Amino acid sequence: MKTFRDAIGREWQITLNIYTLTRIRDGVGVNLARPGQDLAGIMGDDLTFAAILWEMVRDQARQLGLTQEQFLSSLTGEVLEQAKPLFVEELVSFFPKLRPVMETLRQIEDTYNQALVAEMERLKVEAADPEKIREQIRRQIEQEMTKVG
Repeated sequence: MKTFRDAIGREWQITLNIYTLTRIRDGVGVNLARPGQDLAGIMGDDLTFAAILWEMVRDQARQLGLTQEQFLSSLTGEVLEQAKPLFVEELVSFFPKLRPVMETLRQIEDTYNQALVAEMERLKVEAADPEKIREQIRRQIEQEMTKVG
């Protein structure tokens, strides 16, 4: 069982079991138990992911007297980003066969993040050198001019 906090600071427990999988399927139309389910698509669609979270915490919310609207209103982009890896961990705990796939995805994500950081550093260095920027612009103009002429 994993926990996350919403923007108001309330703690929510997310657990996958047959009951929550059924609620997610019936309430959101996503069958997480079906092989080939587009997990990347789900994780990239914040509205669908938020709806899945609601189905996972609905009983807790109702015990607190909260509606779906109130719960969803307490979810920010930052909260969703914190909840996503917890959801993935819970999914892998429920479906152990996903472990190798998820490990590969983590490695891909790590590689992507490292490349992104390196590119941002490179851009920072270039931005600090106005002469280098002028030279790049001059080269691009020359390239465009040779295409035209």
